[in-house]
Amino acid sequence: MAYETRDGRRIEEFPWHQSEFHGCTPVYEELPGWEENLTGCTTLDELPAPACSYLELISSRLDVPITLIGTGQGRHQVIDHVDL
Repeated sequence: MAYETRDGRRIEEFPWHQSEFHGCTPVYEELPGWEENLTGCTTLDELPAPACSYLELISSRLDVPITLIGTGQGRHQVIDHVDL
């Protein structure tokens, strides 16, 4: 996550003051997507490679382990015991 300030500086933290925040624009990172339906997936091996890459990016950027992945609307449609 990063922001670009009015004067072109790139900052990696959330702007500390609203006057700086109002002049910032978010820096986006594009990742490949997937079109496969994830509803039937019950293990990480069944997920498309771009989905796994996305999860790894989130986990590393936030420095938080992912322990549960929803793959559908139902409570039972999850992948648990995730080890990325």
